[in-house]
Amino acid sequence: MDNLVWNPIAIEDGHQARASNGILEIVFSGIVKEGPMRLLAEHALAMGERFGVSTPCAVMIVDLSKLDSFSPEARKVFGTIKPKNRGARHVDVVVVGANIRTKALFALTLTAARLIGDLRFDLAYANTLEEGRALAKSRRDAHVAAGRMRAAPDAKG
Repeated sequence: MDNLVWNPIAIEDGHQARASNGILEIVFSGIVKEGPMRLLAEHALAMGERFGVSTPCAVMIVDLSKLDSFSPEARKVFGTIKPKNRGARHVDVVVVGANIRTKALFALTLTAARLIGDLRFDLAYANTLEEGRALAKSRRDAHVAAGRMRAAPDAKG
Protein backbone atom coordinates (compact mmCIF):
# COMPACT_ATOMS: atom_id res chain seq x y z
CA MET A 1 0.00 0.00 0.00
CA ASP A 2 2.07 2.93 -1.30
CA ASN A 3 4.92 2.23 1.15
CA LEU A 4 2.90 3.05 4.26
CA VAL A 5 4.59 2.54 7.60
CA TRP A 6 2.28 0.43 9.74
CA ASN A 7 2.32 0.97 13.51
CA PRO A 8 1.08 -1.94 15.65
CA ILE A 9 -1.57 -1.32 18.30
CA ALA A 10 -1.51 -3.48 21.43
CA ILE A 11 -4.87 -5.13 22.13
CA GLU A 12 -5.88 -8.21 24.10
CA ASP A 13 -7.67 -11.49 23.44
CA GLY A 14 -5.78 -12.40 20.24
CA HIS A 15 -7.10 -9.53 18.12
CA GLN A 16 -4.61 -7.59 15.98
CA ALA A 17 -4.55 -3.98 14.86
CA ARG A 18 -2.22 -1.58 13.14
CA ALA A 19 -2.48 1.90 11.69
CA SER A 20 -0.96 4.01 8.95
CA ASN A 21 -1.83 7.43 7.55
CA GLY A 22 -5.49 7.53 8.50
CA ILE A 23 -6.16 3.84 7.86
CA LEU A 24 -6.83 1.54 10.82
CA GLU A 25 -6.57 -2.20 10.08
CA ILE A 26 -8.19 -4.60 12.56
CA VAL A 27 -8.23 -8.40 12.52
CA PHE A 28 -10.78 -9.78 14.97
CA SER A 29 -10.29 -13.34 16.20
CA GLY A 30 -12.77 -15.30 18.30
CA ILE A 31 -15.21 -13.43 20.53
CA VAL A 32 -14.88 -9.65 20.71
CA LYS A 33 -15.47 -8.33 24.24
CA GLU A 34 -16.07 -4.78 25.45
CA GLY A 35 -12.44 -3.97 26.42
CA PRO A 36 -10.80 -4.57 23.03
CA MET A 37 -13.75 -2.97 21.21
CA ARG A 38 -13.54 0.16 23.41
CA LEU A 39 -9.78 0.43 22.86
CA LEU A 40 -10.19 0.14 19.09
CA ALA A 41 -13.13 2.57 19.00
CA GLU A 42 -11.15 5.14 20.97
CA HIS A 43 -8.14 4.66 18.70
CA ALA A 44 -10.33 5.05 15.59
CA LEU A 45 -11.85 8.24 16.99
CA ALA A 46 -8.44 9.68 17.89
CA MET A 47 -7.19 8.87 14.39
CA GLY A 48 -10.29 10.45 12.86
CA GLU A 49 -9.78 13.61 14.89
CA ARG A 50 -6.10 13.79 13.90
CA PHE A 51 -6.70 13.20 10.18
CA GLY A 52 -10.12 14.83 9.78
CA VAL A 53 -10.18 18.41 8.49
CA SER A 54 -13.36 20.00 9.89
CA THR A 55 -14.92 16.92 11.53
CA PRO A 56 -13.42 13.53 12.44
CA CYS A 57 -12.88 11.27 9.43
CA ALA A 58 -11.14 7.87 9.24
CA VAL A 59 -10.90 4.73 7.15
CA MET A 60 -10.95 1.26 8.72
CA ILE A 61 -10.26 -2.21 7.38
CA VAL A 62 -12.01 -4.81 9.53
CA ASP A 63 -11.07 -8.44 8.88
CA LEU A 64 -13.88 -10.64 10.20
CA SER A 65 -12.71 -13.93 8.67
CA LYS A 66 -11.67 -15.31 12.11
CA LEU A 67 -14.52 -13.71 14.09
CA ASP A 68 -16.88 -15.86 16.17
CA SER A 69 -19.09 -13.08 17.58
CA PHE A 70 -19.33 -9.68 19.26
CA SER A 71 -20.45 -9.68 22.89
CA PRO A 72 -23.56 -7.59 23.65
CA GLU A 73 -21.35 -5.11 25.54
CA ALA A 74 -18.97 -4.80 22.57
CA ARG A 75 -21.90 -3.97 20.28
CA LYS A 76 -22.81 -0.96 22.42
CA VAL A 77 -19.33 0.60 22.50
CA PHE A 78 -19.48 2.88 19.45
CA GLY A 79 -22.54 4.66 20.81
CA THR A 80 -20.74 5.52 24.05
CA ILE A 81 -17.60 7.08 22.53
CA LYS A 82 -18.05 10.84 22.13
CA PRO A 83 -15.75 13.03 20.01
CA LYS A 84 -13.91 16.00 21.50
CA ASN A 85 -14.65 17.84 18.27
CA ARG A 86 -18.43 18.23 17.91
CA GLY A 87 -19.91 17.36 14.58
CA ALA A 88 -20.55 14.24 12.59
CA ARG A 89 -17.91 11.57 12.57
CA HIS A 90 -17.38 9.89 9.23
CA VAL A 91 -15.87 6.41 9.09
CA ASP A 92 -15.38 4.35 5.95
CA VAL A 93 -15.37 0.68 6.93
CA VAL A 94 -14.05 -1.98 4.55
CA VAL A 95 -15.17 -5.41 5.79
CA VAL A 96 -13.02 -8.38 4.76
CA GLY A 97 -13.77 -12.09 4.78
CA ALA A 98 -17.18 -12.09 6.41
CA ASN A 99 -19.93 -14.61 5.81
CA ILE A 100 -23.49 -13.36 5.30
CA ARG A 101 -24.43 -13.80 8.99
CA THR A 102 -21.40 -11.83 10.16
CA LYS A 103 -21.98 -9.10 7.56
CA ALA A 104 -25.56 -8.72 8.79
CA LEU A 105 -24.47 -8.60 12.45
CA PHE A 106 -21.74 -6.07 11.71
CA ALA A 107 -24.06 -3.87 9.64
CA LEU A 108 -26.66 -4.00 12.44
CA THR A 109 -24.03 -2.99 15.01
CA LEU A 110 -22.94 -0.02 12.89
CA THR A 111 -26.56 1.00 12.27
CA ALA A 112 -27.19 1.05 16.02
CA ALA A 113 -24.03 3.13 16.50
CA ARG A 114 -25.24 5.55 13.84
CA LEU A 115 -28.57 5.97 15.65
CA ILE A 116 -27.04 6.32 19.13
CA GLY A 117 -24.17 8.64 18.23
CA ASP A 118 -23.49 11.28 15.63
CA LEU A 119 -21.86 8.80 13.25
CA ARG A 120 -21.82 8.21 9.54
CA PHE A 121 -20.55 4.85 8.33
CA ASP A 122 -20.00 3.87 4.73
CA LEU A 123 -19.62 0.10 4.37
CA ALA A 124 -17.80 -1.75 1.61
CA TYR A 125 -16.89 -5.42 1.34
CA ALA A 126 -13.77 -7.20 0.08
CA ASN A 127 -12.94 -10.90 -0.23
CA THR A 128 -9.26 -10.66 0.75
CA LEU A 129 -7.16 -8.42 2.97
CA GLU A 130 -5.20 -7.20 -0.07
CA GLU A 131 -8.44 -6.17 -1.81
CA GLY A 132 -9.54 -4.49 1.41
CA ARG A 133 -6.28 -2.55 1.68
CA ALA A 134 -6.55 -1.34 -1.91
CA LEU A 135 -10.16 -0.26 -1.35
CA ALA A 136 -9.28 1.48 1.94
CA LYS A 137 -6.42 3.34 0.26
CA SER A 138 -8.73 4.54 -2.53
CA ARG A 139 -11.31 5.68 0.06
CA ARG A 140 -8.63 7.53 2.02
CA ASP A 141 -7.29 9.15 -1.15
CA ALA A 142 -10.84 10.26 -2.08
CA HIS A 143 -11.28 11.88 1.36
CA VAL A 144 -7.93 13.66 0.98
CA ALA A 145 -8.84 14.88 -2.53
CA ALA A 146 -12.23 16.14 -1.26
CA GLY A 147 -10.56 17.99 1.61
CA ARG A 148 -12.11 15.86 4.38
CA MET A 149 -8.82 14.27 5.49
CA ARG A 150 -5.23 15.40 5.84
CA ALA A 151 -2.76 13.44 3.73
CA ALA A 152 -0.22 12.79 6.49
CA PRO A 153 -0.15 14.99 9.60
CA ASP A 154 2.62 12.87 11.08
CA ALA A 155 4.43 9.60 10.56
CA LYS A 156 2.20 7.66 13.01
CA GLY A 157 -1.09 5.93 12.20
